[in-house]
Amino acid sequence: MRSEQDILRISIIVTFVLAGVGVGFGLLAGSASIVFDGVYSLMDASMTVLALIVSRLITSSMAEASRAKLARHFTMGFWHLEPMVLGLSGVMLMGAAIYALITAIGSLDVGGAGAVL
Repeated sequence: MRSEQDILRISIIVTFVLAGVGVGFGLLAGSASIVFDGVYSLMDASMTVLALIVSRLITSSMAEASRAKLARHFTMGFWHLEPMVLGLSGVMLMGAAIYALITAIGSLDVGGAGAVL
């Protein structure tokens, strides 16, 4: 059985590939909404990479060998990083959703045909 981090790595790789295909297809098709979907997926996958890094940092700080070295520099540990990463991820994805809402309203304002790149 694979570890949770291995499955998360596979998920990240697949998400990056699908997001890249989405952006490429959206550019070829001239569709801003498909490009936006790909960019949104790239942002989500990037935040997942950051969460994985923080997760590995937390688990590595629990090991005895590195605990003394890390404790000198990070006296409160790394647990506080996890909510910060989740907050940053939420703010970025909400910003992207607000951008999509604004562009959708603008598209409807000019006739609803949709933005073409």
